[in-house]
Amino acid sequence: MSLSHDALQQDRDALLELLLAEEEAAAAEAASRPLAPSFTGEDAARAPLSSGQRRLWLLHELAPQSPAYNLTSVLRTRGPLRVDAFGEAVSGVVARHAILRTTFHRGPDEPLQRIHPPHRVPLPLDDLVPLPPAERDAEVRRCVAEETDRPFDLERGPALRLRALRLAADEHLLLISAHHIVFDGWSMGLFVAELAALYRAAARGEQPALPPVALQFADHVAWERQQDFAPQIDYWRRTLAGVPDLELVADRPPAALPSFAGASLPFALPSATTEALRRVARRHGATLFMALLAGFETLLSRYSGQDDFALGIPVANRGRPEVEQTIGFFVNTLALRAHLGGEPTFSELLERTRAAVSEAFSHQDAPFERVVQALHPERNTLHLPLVRVVFALQNAPGGPLALDDLTLEPLPVERRSAKFDLALLVREAEAGLDGELEYATERFDAATAARMLDHFRVLLEAAAAAAQTPIAALPMLTEAERRQLAGWNDSARPYPRDDGLGPLVARQAERTPQAMAVEFGTVR
Repeated sequence: MSLSHDALQQDRDALLELLLAEEEAAAAEAASRPLAPSFTGEDAARAPLSSGQRRLWLLHELAPQSPAYNLTSVLRTRGPLRVDAFGEAVSGVVARHAILRTTFHRGPDEPLQRIHPPHRVPLPLDDLVPLPPAERDAEVRRCVAEETDRPFDLERGPALRLRALRLAADEHLLLISAHHIVFDGWSMGLFVAELAALYRAAARGEQPALPPVALQFADHVAWERQQDFAPQIDYWRRTLAGVPDLELVADRPPAALPSFAGASLPFALPSATTEALRRVARRHGATLFMALLAGFETLLSRYSGQDDFALGIPVANRGRPEVEQTIGFFVNTLALRAHLGGEPTFSELLERTRAAVSEAFSHQDAPFERVVQALHPERNTLHLPLVRVVFALQNAPGGPLALDDLTLEPLPVERRSAKFDLALLVREAEAGLDGELEYATERFDAATAARMLDHFRVLLEAAAAAAQTPIAALPMLTEAERRQLAGWNDSARPYPRDDGLGPLVARQAERTPQAMAVEFGTVR
């Protein structure tokens, strides 16, 4: 069933009002909540949602078919895989983490999550061995795309799906898909680590040696709801007051009701440039992340013509040690205000960025949704208010990938959705940095996104080589673009210097005898 624009607008406004109302109610009753209850029995039918979960629930209510908040990983297994033991291991992880057997519902006053008892998790197996190689490869791509794009029903569940593909007797693909409301990047590392440990024990016929989970995600929600975030929210209110929207030059204007359709392009930075940037950062008491962020801010300023805007920085939000081993949606977004006014050099911008990031990290516990509520920005799209561009240097922990005579290898997954207009996700690698630029296809063409990445590389190389250069003077065009501009500007023509001015005028008069020669006032 499709909704009209007006109907969707009314539904969205009603849900937003519900979200704001329950946020205020949650803040009012926070002081009376216990620190870490266990949501079992009757409580399991009415556990509240975290601030971040409420936003994802709202977006799901408005666009239930969107795969934008699907998280999918593909693991290649090589060696003798025992599918029964793998299924037992998956069920064991789900039994350990209540959030993985949780469904989400609209309650009388606020959305609620219902935790279900442990159960056997299905692990369907598709046998692709009989297919010819070309057909097998095509079927693998189809299956991965199907899992990546298939929406979740958060009310019926489950919010976690697994699927296995047999490619050969000793080669399989394991597809892991989860909705972001129960999972984040850190959680994927924990899931794979526990899966490996439980599979090893099941394959050997041993009892698993994993310690009990110290804290369930619902307990973290209770902790969050009892916190007084007012001092941190006051900081964000002061810092972000009056920040203008980031208006990037794009191929198309933003849609009022975005579809979240997207694509991604790979990004890589050579080790020489990476190390040069790292040295620049160290000279200013900063980190590589801060240097990359300063370069990205410079790029965004060039593409917008603005020297004041905000962009998002995801943080793991796992500052308490007891939640480091808990699966769930912990990640928080910080809206970092970029100040590029006053013609700073790259070194000066790096120092500004270092100070801004340090202050932001010291106020990172305040849920972004409550910061938005305090600022009351205009809510005219399904996008995150304040933040439509994100930068992240990813360092989520990866679990062990060796299981006796079985090895696991993570494979890249092509995404066809985008949560933001732009999201630059960077990872440290042996050969420097790699990652991808995720972009909304409603706003940007692939060629535009590729050009942005090229410009970012040139900017970083120039900044690393000459950090005292004003950011406005840092080159951004590639060598091919400079040659193209030189060709466009190559308008020189031979000039007959020996003829003198008189013969030149006479020849022009012969060519255009009716054209005006001289005009002064009314005299021609």
